[in-house]
Amino acid sequence: MFADDLKLYHEIRSEDNCVQLQLAIDHVASWCEGNYLSLNVSKCNVVSFRRKRDRIECDYSVGGQVPSRSDKVRDLGVVFDQQLFFVPHITQLISSGSKIYGFVIRNGKYFNNSSTIIFILFNTLMIRVRT
Repeated sequence: MFADDLKLYHEIRSEDNCVQLQLAIDHVASWCEGNYLSLNVSKCNVVSFRRKRDRIECDYSVGGQVPSRSDKVRDLGVVFDQQLFFVPHITQLISSGSKIYGFVIRNGKYFNNSSTIIFILFNTLMIRVRT
């Protein structure tokens, strides 16, 4: 069994904060092990959210393994980048919506130009993009 969708957050202003976060990671890993849950380190990511250029880089480990660093992460369908701007998320939504629009327009001719059917088809397919 795996511990699924777990997040740890700590504001890092000093090296001491790095140590505190590593202790929290160790505590969670120990708790998971004690409850027969596995942490899949290959699916773990470290993301440093910041608005400023300068930041304290810390190296973390989970059960002796180093998780990969990422510049963005997806959580509940929303893409967060390091600066907490949602440009990657919005770009992805626009791209998906454009593809669906193109699909509906290309294949709408088979519905005898019934605008009601095309409208329903478009809205049905767009629900997937919006959620």
